[in-house]
Amino acid sequence: GTFACFMACLMSHTATSNLILPIIMTLPIEPLQPAALGVAFACSLGMTFPISTPPNAIAFSTGDLTSKDMLITGSMVTTLSLLITFTLGWLWWDFCLF
Repeated sequence: GTFACFMACLMSHTATSNLILPIIMTLPIEPLQPAALGVAFACSLGMTFPISTPPNAIAFSTGDLTSKDMLITGSMVTTLSLLITFTLGWLWWDFCLF
């Protein structure tokens, strides 16, 4: 999940999930559903650069933000999101899968 999030910071979230999820689905992980769900969710947490999401690109295109501004704020948001997801996410995934 952390690797997927790091990749999503550097490229599109959709492209990252299309690249990583087929690899995750072939791994012998039991149960597979929480692992795939965690990786898919982690792909949407990358908020570091303008390329990550269209809203980031729109905000960057106004000219009011620099890449450094997005890097500082985006890395804090991404780190906090990963910490919350992989600590409290297990409770939520167990609830949603049953």
